[in-house]
Amino acid sequence: MKPLETFVKKIVLIFITIILHNGPTFSQICSSVSSGTNLVKNGDFSQGYADWTYTSDPSRTNGYLKFDPPATQNFSSPGFIHVGSNPSVFNSAFNAALTDHSPSADNNMLMVDGICVPGIKLWQQSGIVVEPNTNYYFSVWINALKNNNDPPGTLRFTVGTTDLPTTISAPTTSGTWVKYEAVWNSGTSSGPTTISIENTTTTGCDQYVDFAIDDISFIPGCAYGAPGPQPNLGADRTICGTGGSITLDAAIPHNSTTSVTWSDGPSGMGMSAPYSRVITAPGTYTVCVSDNGSCPKSDQIVILNTFTVDIPNLSLCDPASVTLDAGHAGVGVKYKWYKGFPTRAGGNDSSKTFFVNTPGTYRVDVIDPTCGTVSDISVITTTAPVPQNTIFCPVKNATVSVTPANSGKYKWWNSPTGTAPANLLQKGGNTYTFSASATSDYTFYVEDTSSFKATIGPSLASTGSFTGFGQRGVQNETKFVFDAITPFVIDSVWMYVIVYGCPTTMAFNIVNSSGTIIPGGSVTYSYPTGAGCTAGGTWQWVKVPANVSVPAGTGYRIEYAEPAPNNHDMGWYNGGMTWGTTYASSVRFVGPMSGQPASSVPGMWRWAISAGTPCARVPVKAIYECTLPIEFLNFAAKGIKNGVEVIWSTAWENNSNNFIVERSVDGISFQKIGTVQASGNTSLVTNYSFVDKNPVSSVAYYRIVEVDTDGSQTTSKMVAVNFENLFFSVYPNPAKDVLTIQSMVNENQELVISIQNSFGNTVYQNSRTDLKSDDGLAVDISGFPSGLYFVMIEAGNIQKVYKVIVE
Repeated sequence: MKPLETFVKKIVLIFITIILHNGPTFSQICSSVSSGTNLVKNGDFSQGYADWTYTSDPSRTNGYLKFDPPATQNFSSPGFIHVGSNPSVFNSAFNAALTDHSPSADNNMLMVDGICVPGIKLWQQSGIVVEPNTNYYFSVWINALKNNNDPPGTLRFTVGTTDLPTTISAPTTSGTWVKYEAVWNSGTSSGPTTISIENTTTTGCDQYVDFAIDDISFIPGCAYGAPGPQPNLGADRTICGTGGSITLDAAIPHNSTTSVTWSDGPSGMGMSAPYSRVITAPGTYTVCVSDNGSCPKSDQIVILNTFTVDIPNLSLCDPASVTLDAGHAGVGVKYKWYKGFPTRAGGNDSSKTFFVNTPGTYRVDVIDPTCGTVSDISVITTTAPVPQNTIFCPVKNATVSVTPANSGKYKWWNSPTGTAPANLLQKGGNTYTFSASATSDYTFYVEDTSSFKATIGPSLASTGSFTGFGQRGVQNETKFVFDAITPFVIDSVWMYVIVYGCPTTMAFNIVNSSGTIIPGGSVTYSYPTGAGCTAGGTWQWVKVPANVSVPAGTGYRIEYAEPAPNNHDMGWYNGGMTWGTTYASSVRFVGPMSGQPASSVPGMWRWAISAGTPCARVPVKAIYECTLPIEFLNFAAKGIKNGVEVIWSTAWENNSNNFIVERSVDGISFQKIGTVQASGNTSLVTNYSFVDKNPVSSVAYYRIVEVDTDGSQTTSKMVAVNFENLFFSVYPNPAKDVLTIQSMVNENQELVISIQNSFGNTVYQNSRTDLKSDDGLAVDISGFPSGLYFVMIEAGNIQKVYKVIVE
């Protein structure tokens, strides 16, 4: 007898022994895909008022009103509800020591000051999905908010439009939580429904009917707190990025009395039950568990085979660069970044993230070996100078630049924010040349000095150092002259005024040397109480938004204005101002109007100005990028009669020494399984192959490592091989009259085929069968009794066992 056959017979005998000693492998069936799972969201009120509603009525006559008391208010009245942890905050007469039913970090419960109107919902939740012919256990815990609470409040449950027949009354004494549970059978009902709780008490609400509820549940198949393990498969997820498989775990204790059944077939009992399993296909999976006859409980998970990629559209300024992130990652996932598809973006354009500092249309292709390719596009615009990144190799002098030339009004820095002399590399010029001394990338930072934001003029605190203070209206004292050395924008002006009434309107004009208001130079601002306006003769600084564009020129004036109603005046100082000062290389404060004291100044000396589009320093990159010693054209693996053939091609090779073939069972840790000699130096396409004669029995990952003559290495992408149907295919399953065995490899294979029943008896034997790809051996099984059979196939060093059900 062959070793494989002996091994299978031992397995069959063990299987029979388990059946004889332990009885059925699964004694109970879950009535619902959510058996044992509470379908109510936020039933413990830990999330406050989220996910549930109530009949609302601000008058509290035919509905309830949410009561969120401030610290000084703690007196509720009928019709108020409150989610909280301290009843005395709701009403000082309530039991302050009462805690929620299942104390946690929040300790929340729903407190109700009842109203005596039947049919009013104090709690309801919609979207509860029910299945037909299933028992649902509707429960709540209730307590009195105070002693001598009589009548205490009587509750009724409703599912859809059906009132459940029994009711529950709260205790008359505070402190003891009482559970009420009713069973509802769905019958033919299915789909989403609404469940609710209402108070049915009709008397005593003025003084009594004060209660709290907590831990509401609506559970298919099991009562609240029923014994037995509750499986948890976790949140729905995708098989993408996993390399083609996901391990689902029921997350329950492993006991000899525990039975486990999965919706797609696997089941068992005891320590060998399928508590976890590997999933290789998308779909909806449900596990049902029971321990020692307990109420069966289940959980369900949806495994997707899709993923999303979302890279945003952005405008660069501050920050002046961005790192785009493809998001999706996982085993064998590859990336391709483009700028102006189909042109590759260059640089590190095969990584999950890509650095962007220039405008354009960027695209990323995310290639998942299991789920295919998903792409997204990002349109990048900029108001900053545009970097001209450069690529250098070998180490040498390299030049980077920005556009436009902008008359060379740039500063080059080695830091994004540093201002020390050591940080400044160059003043002027839109190009910068440096000596690249390392085989790595360099980043420089460019500041556009023609664009800026600045606050100019003496500080607001100068009111304490100027002299000869007085109050002025619209007159020559409340004007002064300035020059625009370069064009700029007045973003805002601070005005020092005394206000007599609010709201008021602040105003000033910018006029040219001819006394004409320049375009956009008439500025008004409504100054309301909410913005800080203080009436009653109070002196205050008011920041007035302006947005006035001032062309280069001389003899401009800023002039205080007083639109109706005239309810404020400006402050004015007779001395202390230093005129002739230039700010931000753009503005010169010239002096007061003719005939005024030489150092006098009206209360408008503090401005915020800007020019161009002020952006952060722009990073400019010099990228070290030399040609790799090899380029892989393709890489694949396929089943052959002797094992798995790994195949790859190179477009060219430069000083290549050999290839190392590596294999992994998890896509992370790889082991060497062979070596193939490389071609050395060639510009021609070269094909290679290697046969793995001892393949693993499940899923394997292969990759190629090219070793250069100097010891450096280049690694190929990874390919995954699923061995389940790589060599043979056995179908249909279940089978009735004919069972087909098909070879999945191209070469002729001499197979040894045998079929055994569940008792280990050989019922079919074919020891010399030649098959090749697309050939099929038809086995007549019409005379086989119904049951489980094992199809064993041997081909050289390849051995496979398939389970088949005969109907």
